[in-house]
Amino acid sequence: MLNKFIKLFAASSLLLILAGCNNAVVRINPVSPIYSSLKQPDQFRYKYIAGGEIPQGNLLWKYRTGGGISSSPCYYDGNIYIGSKDGNLYSLNATTGYLNWKYKSDSSIADSSPEVSGNYVYIGYEDGKLLAIDINSGKKVWDFLANGAIYSSPDAYKNNVYFGSRDKRVYCLDGVTGSLKWSFKTSGPVDSSPTILNDILYIGSYDGNVYALNTNTGRLIWSYSTQDAVISNPIVNDNTLYIGSIDKNFYAINIKDGSLKWKKQLSGIISGTAAFHCEAGVKEAALPARNSFHNNQIIIGDGKGILYSVNAENGKIAWQSNTSGSIFASPVIINNIVYISSGDGHLYAFNSLTGENIWKFNATEPAFSSPIINKGVVYFGADSGQIYAVK
Repeated sequence: MLNKFIKLFAASSLLLILAGCNNAVVRINPVSPIYSSLKQPDQFRYKYIAGGEIPQGNLLWKYRTGGGISSSPCYYDGNIYIGSKDGNLYSLNATTGYLNWKYKSDSSIADSSPEVSGNYVYIGYEDGKLLAIDINSGKKVWDFLANGAIYSSPDAYKNNVYFGSRDKRVYCLDGVTGSLKWSFKTSGPVDSSPTILNDILYIGSYDGNVYALNTNTGRLIWSYSTQDAVISNPIVNDNTLYIGSIDKNFYAINIKDGSLKWKKQLSGIISGTAAFHCEAGVKEAALPARNSFHNNQIIIGDGKGILYSVNAENGKIAWQSNTSGSIFASPVIINNIVYISSGDGHLYAFNSLTGENIWKFNATEPAFSSPIINKGVVYFGADSGQIYAVK
């Protein structure tokens, strides 16, 4: 149930001391998301779309899968795509929750979250396979076998797909054929998901480093070393990369040379991705590297269950609010409201300006799947195997 925490101990090559911590990526993230990254205009995934009424915490629909969910949903063209530990990738109608199709694999989908690009849905599995699924039929187009489990969420960029693996490598595949273009070896498993901007890929590793790689060649541009594993996903804005570490620090790193701008220690480990303010009606892919943070604040959660609003310029905390369980998911902000799922089994809505709790929705089981929002509906998954749509 506490997926990311279990995963930390599952890596026998690592000796991480995580006293008092439990749990999951998002896209964790991430990721997912999670995918929560600023992308170039030639990308096709829609993550956060405004419009419709502001959610009030009421159930619209729910769909039960056969396994727990820590994968995060992806919205695209009226449908929700999400993976489950039952081995299925699901395509559901976003309005009704009705099943369009599901693709069954022999392996589980843990934290890897789907990425939609063109006619393909990309997703990673615990058996080390990265699959491309036809978005219309739900049939496999191709698969690529890495030498370790895939908890990283793939990122499609310029006809390629990028992801990390527990075999300690970052991969670049041809998005149409699945053929290997290059791989980059780190010194630890790579559960972090890539963020790509201007032909540079940013990603973290269990070896404690954040890497900047050339997307065309896989060549190392720079690396920055934290004090522990980096399993969260980076976000980039105004020449600054923001990322958290298991060392409990939240980092701001200059993307030009990998130098530290500032770091802020939080109370718990950080495995979720930070959230930026998303402008109403804007496709995630269309957001360039500019100051898109709401009131210059970034929202991030930690393993102690605390949600923080951090100043993007200096790392000072504007406010913090508590949940009753670990936060390993990534928040999403829209219309001055931040939505976050928690290990206490609730989806929370907080005022992004003050941190005041507006409402919370009871999912009954721990929720480490990162929420997304579209047209006034919030979507996320829970350890119970349920996929929820809350309005």
